[in-house]
Amino acid sequence: MKRPNVDPSARNNGAIMAASLRGNVECARLLLRDERVDADARTRALELAISHNHYQLVELLLKDELADPTFNSNKNIILASSRGYNGIV
Repeated sequence: MKRPNVDPSARNNGAIMAASLRGNVECARLLLRDERVDADARTRALELAISHNHYQLVELLLKDELADPTFNSNKNIILASSRGYNGIV
């Protein structure tokens, strides 16, 4: 981020959550470049993207080393499968 006084992890990493909820790939891409967005937030963002069938965002988050797709006993994969989101599974 170009402004050091702007914290992307503010409000419990709300920015990456909002981007994931809305499927905003470009916003998420920018946020993922910032190390202040923590691993737990990245994993929760992945869960949101999966639950809303945002395929492109899921793809981006899966490339991120800190997002854990196996979190909570593979809950995200099971969720995508149960909803018929074959592009994600």
